[in-house]
Amino acid sequence: MHRTRRVLALTVSAALGVVGGVVGGLLLDRSPEMADPLGLGIPMVNQPCSGDSILMLSWGDAGPALGTGVGEAPQGLARYLDTHHSCRTFYTPRKPHYVTYLGPFGTRHQACRRRMTERYAGDVVTRLHEGNVRQVECTCFVRATDAPDLRTGGETGLGDIAWIRSLQRMLHDMHLMNEHLTGAYDDTTQRAVEKFQTARGLNPSGEMTSVTWPQLLTAGCRLYTS
Repeated sequence: MHRTRRVLALTVSAALGVVGGVVGGLLLDRSPEMADPLGLGIPMVNQPCSGDSILMLSWGDAGPALGTGVGEAPQGLARYLDTHHSCRTFYTPRKPHYVTYLGPFGTRHQACRRRMTERYAGDVVTRLHEGNVRQVECTCFVRATDAPDLRTGGETGLGDIAWIRSLQRMLHDMHLMNEHLTGAYDDTTQRAVEKFQTARGLNPSGEMTSVTWPQLLTAGCRLYTS
């Protein structure tokens, strides 16, 4: 009987030793180095569906695809997330595994004010809201007075590209032209603007100015209410 108890005690001790080793291993796995599993030099911070917005800098399924986003962000502000363990929102049509980002921002206005600048001309904003089906249309969350004058043959800077692509997306969604997201204010875009101006009783100049922008944003932004 005593021998049986001794064997049982040794067995329990051995089992506890294994469990302790596993727990210890898990604790080691939580070392600071694991906060950056892709080795990007920035922390991975997954995000819940908080209703906040993030400015997405780059996206992809592996580390190399995210490098441009890291370099684009101000020192110490960039983060990245695993979309499989973050809010099930709309990131990009390609459904990337990882996203580098700035934020989160409490409102879409805050995120979009930063996005609609030359530095972030190629980036996009998404809202951390489950069931979200599109990226944020940032021209609807900044002041129309910030919009640039646009015309064919006119000079455009990097900061204008975001406005032009948003304009083209709205014109497409308003059924004024086929999908044409070039980021260039070309003849196709001008003709679609002329259609809009004619329908609104404006001078059909084909130019986007302080007269046309407010009316187009009022009409177009109604399509993006989520």
